[in-house]
Amino acid sequence: MIRVLIVEDEPALARGLSLLITKNYTDFEVLGICKNGRDGLQNILELEPELVFTDITMPVMNGLDMIEEVQKAHFHTRFVILTGYADFEYARKAIHLGVSDYLLKPIVPKTLEDILHSCLEQQKAKIQLLQKEYLQCALRSNNPVEPAPDFMDSTSCSFIFVFQGPLRPSIYSETISDSDFAPISPEYMTTLENEFQVSLILLHGRHFNEGICRHLPIFQASGYRRTCWQDP
Repeated sequence: MIRVLIVEDEPALARGLSLLITKNYTDFEVLGICKNGRDGLQNILELEPELVFTDITMPVMNGLDMIEEVQKAHFHTRFVILTGYADFEYARKAIHLGVSDYLLKPIVPKTLEDILHSCLEQQKAKIQLLQKEYLQCALRSNNPVEPAPDFMDSTSCSFIFVFQGPLRPSIYSETISDSDFAPISPEYMTTLENEFQVSLILLHGRHFNEGICRHLPIFQASGYRRTCWQDP
């Protein structure tokens, strides 16, 4: 779920945008509406939304000053500028602040859909990266983090361990003869990850399969599925 905050001093436009998102996009939750940049800044720092729609010209504090203050606090919120005109100076400052999304007034539903879809894909990619890093650390650590972080909630994982070289007979029922090892390139790994929507993690070191076996009960207890085979 991506949390959204709307910072807009035009009540009708703010309510309309909130209604569009709430009724049509179930992956997004509108946390509230703020009438100026100062209230928006306070709510961003307290609620930590992933996505903020903000007007530029507002009383008390304008939208660009609000964005600048949020960035000073080292928040990585994604901002969408709501504007009814194309002003070069505003656009130049917004680009300097790293804002690349604009939603012109009156709002065009297709443009809104494109922005939300882009945000959703960005969020999915971020979560997948966090999940991959967590699992990679868990495989290599004697003390994995428990309980698992929030981004692992409702996550189903299948593990396929591919071993190269002889396996230790003290752990497995048989030893498989060694074979020539052809290292996989980072480019090919990326191609496989994108094509099959999987995460590939390279494990190095002598008898590292012992470490893997030591951690397998952790994943079994967490409901993860695994498969092991020997690299031919």
